[in-house]
Amino acid sequence: MAVLTTFLITSVTPRGGGPTVSVTVAGSGFGLPAGSVIFDPLGIALAATVTGWTTTQIDFDVPAGVLENRFATLYLQRFDGADGASVPFWVPPADPQTNGGLDFQYPAFEAGDDQDTDDPTTQTAADFNRVIDRLLAVEAAVGGSTDVMRKSVYDIADNGQCDVADAIDDGGGGSKTWADIVALVGAATAPVVTRPYQAGVALRDAVYQRSDGRADKTDASDYLKVELFLGFVSALDVPSAGLCTIQYGGDLAGFAGLTVGRVYILSTTPGGVVDITDTGNLAYPNTTPGSGHAQLEVGLAGTATTLFIEPGREPEAFI
Repeated sequence: MAVLTTFLITSVTPRGGGPTVSVTVAGSGFGLPAGSVIFDPLGIALAATVTGWTTTQIDFDVPAGVLENRFATLYLQRFDGADGASVPFWVPPADPQTNGGLDFQYPAFEAGDDQDTDDPTTQTAADFNRVIDRLLAVEAAVGGSTDVMRKSVYDIADNGQCDVADAIDDGGGGSKTWADIVALVGAATAPVVTRPYQAGVALRDAVYQRSDGRADKTDASDYLKVELFLGFVSALDVPSAGLCTIQYGGDLAGFAGLTVGRVYILSTTPGGVVDITDTGNLAYPNTTPGSGHAQLEVGLAGTATTLFIEPGREPEAFI
């Protein structure tokens, strides 16, 4: 859509709102008869109900179906399609908080400006949406999204800045420190895939993908299983029954007996790992040519219970 100077928006009141909220846009050059108002939050065009249209004012209602807790791009177009303009429009969550007043519900985002956490004139609405996604990951990581938790996690100031607290209420009378939050968000945003899993697969098992697409325990004594290594099981029956979540990068807690600073490889125990320097371990792969075993570095121990998953590029085969 061509954006020409004859179609000029000077204000949007209110600057955000959910379905059925009435909005008034003031400006000039809107033309007659009435044109169209389209919400496009994520490539999905939703037509608003226009309740009034003059050359200097447009009235409409926010349509149902707009994505919540996001900025939508609001397109306003003259009836002939020859001219128009677009502005960002904040759609709050269904249960907006009042902490900080309307600026918490509707971040400051003036018509024609792009605004984010750092610079109110150079960032985009899409950037702001990514900030919101990050904050939602914080909420999910700490175990939910209660009212008290959301108020303590972030606030949106008059200039559109998002402030994240040093310690947040966990929604149950306690709190988590920023270090806790970093660890939890890291886990919540870690690279993962989901697969159906074979019977017998357990949490923290090293798994490979079988020809039928199912995750099963990998084994260093079988080169093909090593070559098809996926990662470590971080959750069972998540996101739904019969599926497991497999993490293939970053820190994963829940292991036992690791030696800090040691590199770990897949072992001959199905699903297990072994210290790369522990060559006397009965579960260590056989490095004798013709053994059919393979060696694959899969991670570095950060603590006795945490493995930083970083698979090697290519397993070393002894065939």
